[in-house]
Amino acid sequence: MPTRVDLAGARGLARTDILPARALLRCEAQSQGAACGGSTGGYDRRDEPGHRRQTMERKMRLLGTARSPFAWKVRVALEEKRIPYVYVVAPPADPTSDVSRHNPLGQIPVLVCDDGTAIYDSPVIVEYVDGLAHSPKLIPDDFAARIAVKRWQALGDGVVEATVLLSRDERQPAAARQGADWSRNQQAKIERALTWMEQDLGGRAFCYGDEFTLADIACGVALEYLDRALPRLRWRQSFEALAAHAERLTSRASFRAGLPEIT
Repeated sequence: MPTRVDLAGARGLARTDILPARALLRCEAQSQGAACGGSTGGYDRRDEPGHRRQTMERKMRLLGTARSPFAWKVRVALEEKRIPYVYVVAPPADPTSDVSRHNPLGQIPVLVCDDGTAIYDSPVIVEYVDGLAHSPKLIPDDFAARIAVKRWQALGDGVVEATVLLSRDERQPAAARQGADWSRNQQAKIERALTWMEQDLGGRAFCYGDEFTLADIACGVALEYLDRALPRLRWRQSFEALAAHAERLTSRASFRAGLPEIT
């Protein structure tokens, strides 16, 4: 069965190819810096700020799906850190995927490192990614600052989880849905989280401190995914500061890489 491989060679300009599994293995066997699955398109770091060659400089693979917001969060972090990676679309329910072999829980995202070590889930992966390159720093070293940033991540992830559950339920036939009380509870989680985010953000340019951090990644992913999966909520009308911040974040090239599908 073909394996979908996203050759993340440039921030916001990643190339996606459909390759047989044997072609992926062939790519991984190539020497450092060799192009895989097609030409590099002539891109070079010097051509555009933040641009990376479409190459297999490293063999690190991120397993996810086209619809996963948590895989998207990891991809944003990888793009911000300018770390080359290969994105492999591997639905956990597909028996031919490697997800269960790398993660006993059978969940995505999973980051498979050069030496075969598997890291999961998204908060752990992002922390690992942040440690691979010194700059930019996504998670502060200072204890209080680190906890504050991770608290933002917890809220963002919680909004995503509630959004996934609610949007998935709304796509079900009426007879199979969870019920009005359950739906109100999920929506209330989202609204409480957005209220806290709005108040904490205030008039700042970033979620925490004076620089872009993991807090902004988690916030931006949650807000964009909420926009796309549950447009009926129209949250922007009630949370103007968050709406402005969402515009700033989603204009970054890192956020445009791997934007999840909504169906």
